[in-house]
Amino acid sequence: MIKECGKDLYWPWWPSKGATSGLVDICGFEKPAYYFRKAIWTNEPVVYIAVETDSTAKDWFNCSFWNWPKVLPHWNHTTEGDTLAVHVYTNLPEVELKLNNKSLGTQYWDLDKHAFLIWNVPYSKGTLEAIGTLPNGEKKTFKLQTAGKPAKIKLVADRHELKANQQDLSYIKAFLLDENDVPVPFAENAIKFEVTGAGTLNATGNGNDKNHACYKEEQTKAYLGKCLAIVQSGSEKGIINVVARSKGLPYSNVEIKVE
Repeated sequence: MIKECGKDLYWPWWPSKGATSGLVDICGFEKPAYYFRKAIWTNEPVVYIAVETDSTAKDWFNCSFWNWPKVLPHWNHTTEGDTLAVHVYTNLPEVELKLNNKSLGTQYWDLDKHAFLIWNVPYSKGTLEAIGTLPNGEKKTFKLQTAGKPAKIKLVADRHELKANQQDLSYIKAFLLDENDVPVPFAENAIKFEVTGAGTLNATGNGNDKNHACYKEEQTKAYLGKCLAIVQSGSEKGIINVVARSKGLPYSNVEIKVE
């Protein structure tokens, strides 16, 4: 379920321009609740960590069809020693949580008893890791690492080949990473997209409900360390070159083939 735009225009949450429910935001970035549903509704092994951003995350009972506790997948907190609720969404029977390679204990998942697992963890920067054990003994892990300052842009295109029909689209996600390739969760750098060759820039956005910038702008600010550009094919075959630039960072580029 993707969130819709415009539902809250006359609701008390203005200037938010969309409902807070939905498993992905208006740009298609998955929210933590997406991974909870994925764990419940699919047979694919899932282990995913989300950390509280306010006290709604401390209890299972704050979950509903329309609301989800305020959690985010990052391990960047301001105060050492603060106790944070750490959610693990999984469909594996056993999960161990580690902080900086020190075990914080093992919990056993049973959907009949609770929807997901919660640890209360005193914050210490470093690496938070959930290790799930499949019934056959294989392991599946998920890690969060404390990020530094933005150092680079990573571009990820969902399609690298388009048809020359003036309709095909490639959705290109831009992520701000630190020098160790760790996503920077609260980076808000402005990113400008330059598109040349066999296509055009169709739209940009960042998934922020309160972002009222025009989707047709070639520049957008990152939100939660990421943003999106949509590129559209032209009528002729060739290569679309997409370059992302942000002040003080090296540029990043990706090529899309048009046939």
